Amino acid sequence: MSQPSRFLLAIALASPAGLFGAVGCGGGDASPPPGAAKKGGGPVPVVVAQVGKSDVPLDVTAIGHVEAAATVAIVPRASGELVEALFKEGEHVEAGQTLFTIDPRPYQIAVDAAKARLARDQAQLRAAELDAARYRKLYSDKIASEQKVEEVQADAATLRATIQADRADLASAELALSFTDVKAPLAGVAGPLLVFPGNVVKENQADALVELRVTAPVRVSFTLPERYLARVRDRVAAGGEAIEVAATPEGDGARTARGALAVVDNTVDPMTGTIRLLATFPNDDQALWPGQYVKVSLRLALEKDRVVVDARAVQDGQEGRFVYVVGDDGKATPANVEVGRVQGEVATITRGVEPGQTVVVDGAVRLRPGAQVKVVPPRKGASTASKGAEAAPDDEEPEAAQ
Repeated sequence: MSQPSRFLLAIALASPAGLFGAVGCGGGDASPPPGAAKKGGGPVPVVVAQVGKSDVPLDVTAIGHVEAAATVAIVPRASGELVEALFKEGEHVEAGQTLFTIDPRPYQIAVDAAKARLARDQAQLRAAELDAARYRKLYSDKIASEQKVEEVQADAATLRATIQADRADLASAELALSFTDVKAPLAGVAGPLLVFPGNVVKENQADALVELRVTAPVRVSFTLPERYLARVRDRVAAGGEAIEVAATPEGDGARTARGALAVVDNTVDPMTGTIRLLATFPNDDQALWPGQYVKVSLRLALEKDRVVVDARAVQDGQEGRFVYVVGDDGKATPANVEVGRVQGEVATITRGVEPGQTVVVDGAVRLRPGAQVKVVPPRKGASTASKGAEAAPDDEEPEAAQ
């Protein structure tokens, strides 16, 4: 060893500060964590919560896509010039409301012509019926032949059939005329105009004039991993109450909508290993909008009378999971627990603690067994768990406690 090296080593060994500084920089775990309770030190400030008992929903989450309950492309059923659009783009229209007017004049002329033909043939029928009655009288007086009577009766019958055809022609002409008023077949929200007034449209053309979408109710399409299929099918087969589904759009001011599962697809997608489901929502408040992406929560079950605790209270130790229980003497004692599952901010406990006990939810990192604690209020803005669970984290499969 060189002389300078022996000199530096001697300085380090001679200086206690240099020695402890080296240990601290090495990241060793011999020293207690910052702020840990020391023998003879003051009480450790902690935030606590009570262990409770409540019904805990078993929810799974997914990303869904809002779909209109129905989409209708409005196509003209008459040909002619598009005269007028009688609605505003984006507004709600009622079933039967007139949306467009097509030039009605050619169709009105056809109706008038059909009426004239009907009137002409009805007049001819009246004359033929009078002739038939006259010839029957002459035949009874043996003045007219039977053949002549049959001829005039056949003429009257032919005119009756002609009048029936005239009435059908008139009805067809009036129906065609009614198609010049393009009406909404159902209530919904109108999209942008696709064909503007002044254009000539054709009957049953391929291009729609406008599209209507039903926004109340709406459907939400989403997929779940196939491992949930058995649970979902069991709930559907059990009948009873509808399977609750919640949908929350992204963005400020978004409101959670609640609906029910309506359809389970008849096949699992072999490419993704997922099953497609459809839920219906009344959507009377228009919280959901077609095309929107939403966070979906499907309730698979409601577990009754579960022991629950704030999920922050559960700590990981060498012997498994545990919580710090605060006794009447103000001391924190670790208690090993078995966690059924963690859902949102709530953990269900199957063994280890009982309702009514007090556990540490914040500040456990500074505790050691038997440490004296001082209960302080939660920090401003810190979350607190409710007695029920809201939604399972996306990366954790919610499994019922065994």
